[in-house]
Amino acid sequence: MTTRARAAIETQLHRHQHKRKAEDAKVTNLRRQLRALQREAQHKKRQKAGEWVDLAGLLDLDPEVLLGGLCALAEMLTDQDTVARWKVVGETKLEAHRRRKAHHHRAIRPHETHQE
Repeated sequence: MTTRARAAIETQLHRHQHKRKAEDAKVTNLRRQLRALQREAQHKKRQKAGEWVDLAGLLDLDPEVLLGGLCALAEMLTDQDTVARWKVVGETKLEAHRRRKAHHHRAIRPHETHQE
């Protein structure tokens, strides 16, 4: 192999290695972004669950009592009639909560004046 051929191959190899490092950095960055989005989605899900615990009036329970009750609830999920009744109650509570929340937002917003 000539010196010129060897230098060309080494240059090519260097370019490919540099390109691969850049691609690896992109992949690492994309993985980091994906994990951040997954954490954010999980955080929002947990916030909602906390809001529902509060709406149900369970926020001030001892953590052990709340967890024990939720575990018992999980065991009861096999009874479809019970789950259907809970869903109706939950939908009613959530709708009332949304109406109160919407009313509250309208009440605190400054009234717009229309000039003609």
